[in-house]
Order: sequence, then structure tokens, then C-alpha cells
Amino acid sequence: MKMTNLDIDLLRTFAAVADAGGFTAGGEVVARTQSAVSLQIKKLEESLGQRLFNRTSRSVQLTTEGHLLLGYARKILALNDESVRRISEPSLSGNFRLGVAEFVLPDQLHLVLGEFSRAFPQVHLSVQVAMTRELAQLFAEDRLDAFVGRYDDAVAAADSSGVELLWDEATHWVAASDFELPADAPLPLILPPDPCSYRVKALQCLQHTGRSWRLVYTSSSVMGIQAAIAAGLGVAPLGRAAVLPSMRTLGAAEGLPPLPPTRIGVFGLHRAEARVAAALVKMLGEAAARMRGR
Repeated sequence: MKMTNLDIDLLRTFAAVADAGGFTAGGEVVARTQSAVSLQIKKLEESLGQRLFNRTSRSVQLTTEGHLLLGYARKILALNDESVRRISEPSLSGNFRLGVAEFVLPDQLHLVLGEFSRAFPQVHLSVQVAMTRELAQLFAEDRLDAFVGRYDDAVAAADSSGVELLWDEATHWVAASDFELPADAPLPLILPPDPCSYRVKALQCLQHTGRSWRLVYTSSSVMGIQAAIAAGLGVAPLGRAAVLPSMRTLGAAEGLPPLPPTRIGVFGLHRAEARVAAALVKMLGEAAARMRGR
């Protein structure tokens, strides 16, 4: 039996599409157009003699064979990338102190940190999770090498040099799936503490529309906000990445104004070792693409 050699480039595109949940979103990860991605997936399917995705006009789903290949593809890509780094680049060692703001990719962060550790096994990674302004203060005191947070909050609290904008995240009014808005009563609000751009923008939008509100719960933790929503205490402004399947988004139908998107950036690129910083930005961007493809 003649063996088929799997093309690394095709596998990388296949994994990107599977993780992002679509050809267009996957193309953003590998910097290819939707048509180029389609051609690559077709070539991979032809080489294996199996259909890897079930495509409709509205969704892309892995077939049974696609699910099987995805596990192998991830292992092959990880080994390929690790071997290239180990052989072609000098190893890095030392400490890297990273800050990550609450509400930034809460269900993708463990994937980013795991990938980072595999990419730089000799680098001791120390991670601090806090509100963006707290991280900006730690950064100003030289207690962090870099941090990821909301751009508006960070530039208000720290020097914005060495910043790279990563993505704009949609922000929604969020409530429990069975929550019923009070018809003739102030909107019960769940908010982060001041100062916070989520809080400021939410209150500004309500003020512009004349909607009355009352504060029922405050938490600086994304898990605290999610718990209050799940308990049915009220409505909160949340980024897309923090919205759980048990929640629903609200909008014009419920009389709530649209919320502006939140800009997410990474700060400290002028301080961090160039290869480490570039890898971090790439990993965060791929995680955001996976989130958008859900």
C-alpha cells in the first residue's frame, strides 16, 4: 500500500478552520482568503479520500473522519513547530511576567498559556490576573513584563508605548436565559467596580436613552459577574468571550441600547524579548479567532 504524506501547510489550514468554526475565520488565522482555504481543504480531502467537513450555507461541521484527523493534526503541528524552534532558534530561558485582565478570553486563556509553555519550555511564565487598571499599575512599577487588557482602561492608567491592538470584541447586554426584564422598574444592573470601561460605557448608553437603572451586584471577577447573571440577579455588560451558553444577549427588542465594542491590546512589547512577544501576540490572535468562530 502506497502511503500518503500529509502536507503540514494543509494540516495547519485544516486545524485553523476546525478551531475557528468556518473557512473565513480560519483564513484569518493562517492569513489566506476564503477561496484559498477552500482549495486547500479540498486538496487535503482528495489526498485522504475522505470528506472532512459537512458544509451548509450557515455552518461548517467536522465529519467523523474530520474529528479523527484533527487530533492527529494537532500533534503533528505541535511536533513540527517544536522541532523547528529547537533546531533553528537558540533557546530562551529566564522569567516572563504576564498580566491578563479579567474578562479577556476567559475560556481560551488556558489554551494560550499551554501553547506558550510548550513554545518556550525554558521560560518560567508567571501570570497575574486582575482588572486592567491594576495590571497597568503593576506594569508601571516594573512588576510585569507585559500585560493584556482593555485598551481604554490601560491608556488611562499607563504609558501606551509598546502597545499593539489585538482585536475589537463585541460587547452585549447579558442575562440568564430565563431572566425576565422588569416592565416598569429600573433595570437591575450587575457591574464591575469603578473605574472600568465596561461600567462607564454601559451607564453612558443608558443615560443617553433615558433608561433608569439600579445597581444590584458588583464584582471585579468575571466568575463573580457570571455567577450573578446565572442567579438571575440582573443584567450585565459582557464581552462576547465571557458569554456562557446558559446566558442570552439582550438588545433593541428589550429596549436596551447597543454597546460599543471593547478594544483589546497587549502592552509592554517594547520591554519583552522580541520572539516571546511575537509568539504571545500570535497565540492571542488565534485564540480570539477561535472565540469569534464559536
